[in-house]
Amino acid sequence: IILFGGFQVFDRSGTDITRLFTPLISKLFLSILLNTLRDNKGITSGMLRDQLWSGKSLSSARNTMAVNLIRLRKILEGLDGCRISSETSYWKFEFDTSVVYIDYWEYLTLARESQMISRVQLLDLLRLFHSGPFLHGISFEEVDNFKTEVSDTATDVLSRFERTLNPETDAELLMEVCNTVFIFDPVDEEALILKCKILLKAGKHSMAVKCFEQFSKQYFELYGEEFGKSYKDIFGVDPS
Repeated sequence: IILFGGFQVFDRSGTDITRLFTPLISKLFLSILLNTLRDNKGITSGMLRDQLWSGKSLSSARNTMAVNLIRLRKILEGLDGCRISSETSYWKFEFDTSVVYIDYWEYLTLARESQMISRVQLLDLLRLFHSGPFLHGISFEEVDNFKTEVSDTATDVLSRFERTLNPETDAELLMEVCNTVFIFDPVDEEALILKCKILLKAGKHSMAVKCFEQFSKQYFELYGEEFGKSYKDIFGVDPS
């Protein structure tokens, strides 16, 4: 089950079955999946109805939800080691981690260990992030909240890790970390300064200037005002 770079589901034989997930069933599945994986709690029937069928009467919403849950469970029969359960008052996605791979679960595991993350784990995180934006192409309120959460957490984890690296010996990895931070926050000033310093150290002055100019342009587009610091203010040299 792939969420970074877009939503994809593969069955036990490796066949892409994403097409079986209609927009509505995708929303239903993602609402259950995301709320389960984040805190192992799941989501109530009432919350699902409010999110997906708020315009329907209670009886109509219940019937529609029941029909779509049956369809969802039928689709998931193509996967081993997972099921939708409702043994408590919450709908949950139960799965065997040795059978089912979920990139969002891998991300959560790595992010929760961020205080002691290793270089290998950092590379795993970067691999996930480079797959593409989280749930690219899917947007509704519940998913958008998770997108924001992933973006904020990713930026925080990467920023904390970059402070543990040595610019002298880890320049290449630091550059990759900076570029990844920009995926989530294109106007992260800390990443800008570090990236430009690495480029300047490598004698790539024109690339550093271009990086600063792109950052300033995006800053203006986002906030409608100038960045407020010049290239010389930060790096002590003229851009020309």
